[in-house]
Amino acid sequence: MKKNLLLTTLAALAFQVSASSEFPDWRMNPQADLDEGLIAGVACVESMGDMTLDMDVASMEARAALAASLEAMIQKELETNRSSEKKKIVTTDRKDNVVTTTVTAKSTTKQLTNQLMKYTWVSESVSVEQDVDEYLCTRVVARAPQLVAE
Repeated sequence: MKKNLLLTTLAALAFQVSASSEFPDWRMNPQADLDEGLIAGVACVESMGDMTLDMDVASMEARAALAASLEAMIQKELETNRSSEKKKIVTTDRKDNVVTTTVTAKSTTKQLTNQLMKYTWVSESVSVEQDVDEYLCTRVVARAPQLVAE
């Protein structure tokens, strides 16, 4: 019994949630007021009446949003190799130009995203009451990857 009470108290202290009647500014702009080199993902979920479950769902959805941002960022930074080959095909009645284009990109995007997701943390959670509905908004933060060309 004492163990459960202690765990509940520690969990409540770890996730200090402030109540508000307005959604936080970072809901629409996850990068708001973040230190340089950090990126964030945000999710606001409707409360299910269980704070632990709400926190799990909100942080999971915020991590999914962060993963999507990381994947887009990494994909943009990865080098894409393109090559074209032109051939002339001559037949008895006409000449055709055939262009073959090959595009290859490094397939490390998913692997890098998965590795970076291990080092994320919940930076803020806000409980928002709007009319009769209650929401939990959570912001998950990670260090932005520094991709260095080899």
